[in-house]
Amino acid sequence: MTNYKNNVAIDAWVTRLGRVLAEDAGSQPVIRREPLEDPDAAAEMLWWTSFDATPVTVGIGAADAATLQKLRRNSEAGAPGFADMLTRSLGRGESVDQPPAAANCREMYRVEFAGGESVSLVVALAETPQQDTSNLDMLMDIELPIMLRFGSTKMALRDIAGLSSGSIIEFDRGVDEPVEVMLNDHVVARGEAVMVKGAYGVRISEIASRRERLISSSAAAGEQLA
Repeated sequence: MTNYKNNVAIDAWVTRLGRVLAEDAGSQPVIRREPLEDPDAAAEMLWWTSFDATPVTVGIGAADAATLQKLRRNSEAGAPGFADMLTRSLGRGESVDQPPAAANCREMYRVEFAGGESVSLVVALAETPQQDTSNLDMLMDIELPIMLRFGSTKMALRDIAGLSSGSIIEFDRGVDEPVEVMLNDHVVARGEAVMVKGAYGVRISEIASRRERLISSSAAAGEQLA
């Protein structure tokens, strides 16, 4: 598989496929992922593809399709075993002549039944178009201002007006507490203030959730673009 998302989608389908085949054959089969030894065997296989935005195409050899049909017990009478199995595990789809030409992965799964029979399935995923990037990706190179907050407090206007050189302002944060790294008035991290070559820096000890960081970053980037 090319990425985590594809792995999760195919693994979920394999789980559903196992349940469907257990209903049809009367016992739970074992499904294993195996190396695809002959990637050019497409012309000799029957193919079926789902109607999803990123279609999943599954192929099977004619002999294995016949074996699969014989093992079915509880499926609809007269329904082709291969197509019916995939409709029930993947959703709506149709038979096709070939797998997608630009498939970003092809893998083989061997299904072994309790009676010793086995069939092999080849799975191909259509390549996702590169232009389908999210709007967030276009903002990733924008530079954003980062601020450190050592603490905060509230003061009456008369007290602010009375400030002079030497005045002391007490904040709500102890000297041992971490400073806050701020972006767009949101805390995105916390850490310890340090000196780096004569300048202030911060050693990160805690990161805000990815959702909080993305919301804050996206809002700040949007303000810069406006």
